Amino acid sequence: MKISIILCVFNEMRVIEKSFKELYEDCEDKKIEYEIIIVDNDSKDGTREWLVSLQNPRVTKVFNERNIGKGGSIKKAIGIASGEYS
Repeated sequence: MKISIILCVFNEMRVIEKSFKELYEDCEDKKIEYEIIIVDNDSKDGTREWLVSLQNPRVTKVFNERNIGKGGSIKKAIGIASGEYS
């Protein structure tokens, strides 16, 4: 079983690095098959740049050209998710 974890972010630079690290470590500890899809809603605070620099084979990054809201971002991520559960 593979799960898809969806993160929608908008101007999250204060917390994104720590939150991602905790999520990643938890998933690795549980020895589950997973993917992480991070959707950026046109952040302007450095979040987008941090995501561009993030190199992780389990992470798929989506960069919206404008803020389409959390619901729109979730729908977009579900459309590309490959897990049995999202």
